[in-house]
Amino acid sequence: MKALSVLWLWTCAMTSAYAAPDAREVLRIGANDEIAQLYAPYQKFVEAAFQDTPWRIEWVNLPLARSIRAANEGSIDGDFIRIKDVTEIYSNLVAVPWPLNRQRFYLFIPTTLDCPDTSNIDKLVVGKLLGISAYDHFPENIKRNMVFSPNLESYVNMAMAHRIDGIAITDDHYKKISKKFDVDLKKCSDHMLYEAVTYMMLNIKHRDKIPRIVEAFSKHAGLLPTEDQAY
Repeated sequence: MKALSVLWLWTCAMTSAYAAPDAREVLRIGANDEIAQLYAPYQKFVEAAFQDTPWRIEWVNLPLARSIRAANEGSIDGDFIRIKDVTEIYSNLVAVPWPLNRQRFYLFIPTTLDCPDTSNIDKLVVGKLLGISAYDHFPENIKRNMVFSPNLESYVNMAMAHRIDGIAITDDHYKKISKKFDVDLKKCSDHMLYEAVTYMMLNIKHRDKIPRIVEAFSKHAGLLPTEDQAY
């Protein structure tokens, strides 16, 4: 009988422990659901790292352009993954100084077309996704002919319908897009349009949290894709 009582108490204690709510302070971080699909390994890395901090992440699905403005205004606490240069425009944002990934943007075109000569690249009309800051730093001769697309589907459709000459994406993005939309595009390897390193952004009111977050990111660095672990 005594053994049963002990077992019952242990069961109650364990049930209570597992049912206990997470009382940690919540950080609401903007992460557009569609674009976050392209960065799933990095989102999982951030979630895992934050398990070793006094805060927990709540992802807020917002359009990219709105997300970064909301983070800057303080209505949300940060933005998931951006190039560091955005802090020059949004003065209330600070980058967590731990690189998440390195992005190399290439020109991808329909397989029925030929890759352009370098001398002709400034004549191309290239698609870009609304709200991705990296496009703002492309070479001027590319940037002036870029056309906005509001979402991934229209982005791909514009290229496949030859309404634009191609799209500017990374190798990893292309793998996910080709699988999601069942499309086949050709990479123009001679045309790396831009290279950037991305970081998590926080509103400046949370700058005191950054050392602890960097410590957690360092601890969980092995969860990043292999090619990003050395950055």
